[in-house]
Amino acid sequence: MRFKWLDIFLWILPVLAGLLLSLSFPLFNQGYLIWVALVPLLLFLNKARSSKAAWWGSLLCGFLFFGITLRWFFDAWPFNWVGLPANQVTFIIIALVWLVSVLLLSALIGLWGVLARKTGFSFAGGFLVAALWMVLEYFRAWIFIVPWLGPETNFGPHWSFADLAYVLSSQNYFLKLAPYLGVYGLGFLIVLANWQIFLLIKNYRSYLRAYRYLLSLLILFLI
Repeated sequence: MRFKWLDIFLWILPVLAGLLLSLSFPLFNQGYLIWVALVPLLLFLNKARSSKAAWWGSLLCGFLFFGITLRWFFDAWPFNWVGLPANQVTFIIIALVWLVSVLLLSALIGLWGVLARKTGFSFAGGFLVAALWMVLEYFRAWIFIVPWLGPETNFGPHWSFADLAYVLSSQNYFLKLAPYLGVYGLGFLIVLANWQIFLLIKNYRSYLRAYRYLLSLLILFLI
């Protein structure tokens, strides 16, 4: 029974991460949460028993995150503005578009989780994991348009939904860094900060290591 409850608790962690990520973005605008939002997911990945579990946990986190963040898809319904009736069929259409979009974007979070688990959760691994998140954010801006390609599609990295750095738009200090680091560089710092906080929790019994992670975290914020 103890192991069963432990498993249940572990699967709460990616749910918590997805909710924290969602709370960081508009409607809720709790931007400060972005600095710890990925920590529960990293704690889950650290305890995940297999790559399959890491995939599903990360996918669940991504599904909640993108599912809530892309809720505005439903603002397009009813479709009377394009001459379509406001009935159950058109609502199902928008719901399917939302579902396919959310699953597609969530799959990249799943991939990130699997690869992050393979780093061994080392200090240096944080830079690799943050860089990987940055690459996948850029790739996500391209891949989203693939299911909706058409003859007049403006193909390019234009669909940067829910990039982490957008949360910093109300934080003046980080806005000053935006011209130099760009949206992906700021996203790199966010993931790296989450990684360091995760390592502080993971290694709290090792004071020398914990102090090193704390020092690196302070330096990161003082840059």
